[in-house]
Amino acid sequence: MAIDAIFNDDNGDSSGHVRVFSLTSTPEELIVDLTEAILILAELDDINNGVAKSRVKKLENALKDIAAGDIRNACKSMLAFINSVDAKTGKKLTEEDANFFISKAEAIREALECI
Repeated sequence: MAIDAIFNDDNGDSSGHVRVFSLTSTPEELIVDLTEAILILAELDDINNGVAKSRVKKLENALKDIAAGDIRNACKSMLAFINSVDAKTGKKLTEEDANFFISKAEAIREALECI
């Protein structure tokens, strides 16, 4: 996932001095960010600790898979995460939290180039 920004001069002209910045997050960084978000919500009692731990375990499995070079299993771990979030939506997870977690997990699957 990359974010590109082009900065124009003060007159809006990009023909002169243009600076392009690209900020790229690795799948591992995205997984760590999602893990931290889940743990913060659990700490704030927005989600149940058991639910948080179960989701975090799936993310940790994906990290282990990536570290082992097993992207296929990392993709499966991320899909298992999405399915587990979906199963708790409206029960132990709010619609808002679930949508956030799923959108982040889908971005991770995209970064992993899952099929």
